[in-house]
Amino acid sequence: MTSDNYIKELNLNLDYEYLKNLARRNIEKYSTSDNRFYSGSKVEDDEYLSKIREQFPCLKANYHILKLAPGAMIRQHVDSLRNCALNIPLFNCEETVTTVYKSLNSSDYIFTPTKINGIDVIENELEYDWSYTLNKPTIFNTSYPHSVKNNSVTYDRITLNWGISNDYTFEEACSMFSADVVDVSKL
Repeated sequence: MTSDNYIKELNLNLDYEYLKNLARRNIEKYSTSDNRFYSGSKVEDDEYLSKIREQFPCLKANYHILKLAPGAMIRQHVDSLRNCALNIPLFNCEETVTTVYKSLNSSDYIFTPTKINGIDVIENELEYDWSYTLNKPTIFNTSYPHSVKNNSVTYDRITLNWGISNDYTFEEACSMFSADVVDVSKL
């Protein structure tokens, strides 16, 4: 497999200050005492994100702000509610790694009994295939087994994660974002 099967980095000109402030507001409103954070919010409640979704109708009606604490890891898993997602780095993603593992036949996975926030955690030992650091908006093919590790000992990793409708394949979603530069900074 090549990285083309897993990700497409995008040249989106976004209003990052707005998105960072949106993330801060979500974190202040919804954070838990144990420093874990995963919020889901409606796109229709935000004018800026609604306008982006109008331009890219493959994007789902909800977005998520994800905070991964220093040293924390999201174990190897596949996303059960979507095939791909638009991931936007907001804070401290430089020291994080997303690892993709070689796929098995779906019947060969051993999953934990409980889904966690729409993911199926895989118990099997999987073979490493490829890894990358999220440093620009990226469409990620979440149907492949993957994990995320925050290697920072100091900072939370915070991303905006926006699912892509299952009506679109990874390739179709990538083609919707195919322009060299898409300016959505001042919609």
